[in-house]
Amino acid sequence: MSFYLSLFVFILSFIIGLILMITGKNMQREKFFLLASVHAIFLFAFIASLLLSKNDEALVYNYFFMIYICSGLVLSGLSWRSNSPMILKLYFSIFALSIPLFLISPSTLLNFLLTTNFTNSNGTSFHLNNHYYIENQSVTRKKDNLPHYKVIQKRRLFHKTIQRDVVFKGKLDSVKVLEVDPGTSMWIRGYSSRTTFVSSEVDSTDVMILFKISKQGDVEYRL
Repeated sequence: MSFYLSLFVFILSFIIGLILMITGKNMQREKFFLLASVHAIFLFAFIASLLLSKNDEALVYNYFFMIYICSGLVLSGLSWRSNSPMILKLYFSIFALSIPLFLISPSTLLNFLLTTNFTNSNGTSFHLNNHYYIENQSVTRKKDNLPHYKVIQKRRLFHKTIQRDVVFKGKLDSVKVLEVDPGTSMWIRGYSSRTTFVSSEVDSTDVMILFKISKQGDVEYRL
């Protein structure tokens, strides 16, 4: 749902920015400064959210950053139609670079708007069966101090998320497919290791993966 929200906000910001660029010719510097000050408030709110967040807190969506980027996009075209200083015109032009990024890889931009990261996964990807893979999930709302994984289906230019928040007993070292029911489900066994000063233990967890998406909005398009 958050990715749909970021998509809506980004497209709306682009449309508003285009309208302002067309209608805002020769805008007075004072009026543009007023709009730029609102943009600066979102920047300070984003910085404050980083300072107040806990270091051990799970990675969550940062909507202040999304509004900061989108408000900059709104003012990117208007800055060149107003009597604003050149340094502000160059600054707001940076936000216009989000448009070609959106055309190349929408999911990369949307993930960046929500998490400030350009990648939507970290770590190694494990092949399961055919076009199915399991990889690290960088964003989760569950705070259980365990790595979370997601199962995706790779097909050419886009990846479709099949299931999120797959949890094993630790960091995943390897995966074994136990059983596959085509079009319905898959049983997998994930192996994780725990190393101490005196021993090294390997544990395993069996998880069922359902191929049918239960919620809308789990399709991620990217290169």
